[in-house]
Amino acid sequence: MNSKVTSAQEKATKANVADQTVSAFMTKQVLAAHIGDSIRATIHLFYKNQISGAPVLDKNEILKGVVSEHDLLIQAATKDLDSPIEFTTNVTSVKVDAKLKDLIVIFYKHKMKRLPVVGAGGHVVGIVSRIDLLAQLALSES
Repeated sequence: MNSKVTSAQEKATKANVADQTVSAFMTKQVLAAHIGDSIRATIHLFYKNQISGAPVLDKNEILKGVVSEHDLLIQAATKDLDSPIEFTTNVTSVKVDAKLKDLIVIFYKHKMKRLPVVGAGGHVVGIVSRIDLLAQLALSES
């Protein structure tokens, strides 16, 4: 494993947060787009809430993908703004019992900015970002 990842995991262990589960520090109020939402509506969601990405859910609130500012930028430049959003369906997500030390590896290896947190049946119960993880590391040392 990469020495930077190992170092971060060791730091988490020393700070007694390595085995902390994501449910303890994830954002529980998830802002999401839905299949069929327009490009315009999704841009409005992002702008209004100052977010740069969001999970995409189906009508049953099951995770189906993710959409980012970059995705929207390309779509806004090439499509009618009232067209349905296109989104990435190959999604990396984590379960509520994922450990902080494992998130370090996932964020590093996949160069992720945020990860949906899923509960039973694929329902999104939270989202965790790099800053959420960094705050756990930094605040635990204060």
